[in-house]
Formats: sequence, C-alpha cells, structure tokens
Amino acid sequence: MGIIIENKSICPICKLVLNNEKPYHIFPPLISNILDDLYLFSDAGVHIDCLNKSVLKTKLFYHLKIYKRRMLNQAAICAVSGEVISQADLVSFGLLTSNEADSLYQYNYMTFNRRNISRWPQKEEFIIVAEDFLRRGKWSSACGLNYLEYVLDVIK
Repeated sequence: MGIIIENKSICPICKLVLNNEKPYHIFPPLISNILDDLYLFSDAGVHIDCLNKSVLKTKLFYHLKIYKRRMLNQAAICAVSGEVISQADLVSFGLLTSNEADSLYQYNYMTFNRRNISRWPQKEEFIIVAEDFLRRGKWSSACGLNYLEYVLDVIK
C-alpha cells in the first residue's frame, strides 16, 4: 500500500497536496509499467473527487478487484497444475497491461509453481508476446528493475 505524507504527497490527477481537507484513497502497487494508463494510481494516493471524475475509474476498480482476489490471496493456484503454491515456489505476473487490445493482456495475474513453468503449454507464446511488447517500447520502469524483463528471465 502506498505511503502518504500529508501536506507533502501529491494527487497524481490534480497535482494538489493530499491532506485532511479533502478525502483521498490510497492504492496498492498495481503495475510497474509507467507507460500503462493505470500507473498513475499505482502505489499512490488520489483525491476521491479526482477519482470520481476520472475516465479510468471503472477500469481501475475492475483491476483492483482482481488484484485483491488473485494477488493478495494466501492460496495462490498454479496455472499449470491447479494446485496451491507455497510462497517459496510462487511466480506471479500481476498486472502486465491494462489495455485489453494488447496480446499480453491475457497473461495478467497468472500464478505458477516455479517447478511447473517448463510444462506450461503457453510458455513459448508468452515469451514471444512479452518480447514483442518490450521491442515495441510498450514497457518502461521508473526504477532500475524492469519487471517484465525479470518475468521473462524467470519464465525462460
């Protein structure tokens, strides 16, 4: 969950400070791709009024619902075996893209037992799609770690 410092943190929509004068909501780190539409909400505080006026509100809450159900659930299920995955063996994609038109979208929120990745029937297809996404410049990270490149390395 985002950390907000009242009178210092800024609403990413209106660019005004967050404080007790206007109610705001804090969002989890939903996506690390700074080029994605939903990135501005990721790990951020947003004024409720700004959120209610945003054209992205419906899409945001759709993905938050999935995020909470799939990513915060203690019993992650392997996409290959259908079995519960221990935290030590968990590989999880999270939200890779919020754009439904992107081929990468179908792989959002997938979870795997690390030991089963080699048996994943869509493995090669995922690698092609993810590498193409990167090649087309559709992913960029705010920090040094490119999460999509990291996921590709794990899958390969």
